[in-house]
Formats: sequence, C-alpha cells, structure tokens
Amino acid sequence: MKKYILILALAIIAPLSFGQDHPEHKKKEHVEMTAEQKAQKRVDKLAEKLELTDAQKEKIYKIELDNIKKAEKTHKEMIALREKAKQQREEGRAKVEAELTQEQKDKLAEMKAKRKEACKADCKEKCKGHKEGGHKPHGEAHQH
Repeated sequence: MKKYILILALAIIAPLSFGQDHPEHKKKEHVEMTAEQKAQKRVDKLAEKLELTDAQKEKIYKIELDNIKKAEKTHKEMIALREKAKQQREEGRAKVEAELTQEQKDKLAEMKAKRKEACKADCKEKCKGHKEGGHKPHGEAHQH
C-alpha cells in the first residue's frame, strides 16, 4: 500500500518539476527584421524544404518582399484608421455630453461605471484557467 502511495505521489510531483524555467528554455528576445530579412528568411525555409533552384529563389524572394511590404503598409493604415475612429468616437461623446444636464451627466457616468464593472467580471470569467499574464489587461483587449 505504501508503495502505491509513493508511486502516486511521484506521478503527481514529477511532471511539476519539468515545468520549471530553465535558462536554456527562455524565449529569445524579439528582434525586429527588415522586409528584406523577412523575405530572405521565408525563401531560405522554402528552399530548405522544397530544394528550390537559384532562379526560383530569386523570383520567390521578389514575390515575398512585395507581399511583406504590402502587408506592412496595410498594417500601418489599419493602425491609423483605428486611431481616427477612436478620435471620432471621443469627439461624438463629447458633443453628446455637451447637450446633457449635470444630473444626466452624473447618471451617464454611473452607467459607464456599472458597464465597466460588468465587463471586468465578464473578462475575469472568460480568462479563468489562463496562466497569469496570459491576456491583456482590461481596457487593452476590449474597446467599449
């Protein structure tokens, strides 16, 4: 009986020891690459797996570089549009608030506070079971 308890205890504890952070398991620091470096990296991976000819490598490099540059441009445009939409929402809210009485403004502030608390509770519920730090803090992940 003691052997079974010992085996059971080892079976539970052993996997936990493997989850420890070891220096060699640390994530590499994020290094920003140029579009050219990204394209070359993609070509190198394809060349390794598909045994590309030099002519194919050259053509695929140009295609990848073009795709990466387009994607980066689109990403920048999306960021700018997001910022513009945020500014427009804030301006619209300010105009609405300018039309409200102080009592209405107070009630609106109370409604916002309740909504924020409800959202926080909802976020906590959705994020249960995730590792600590596994999600963005409230406010970064959701826009209300």
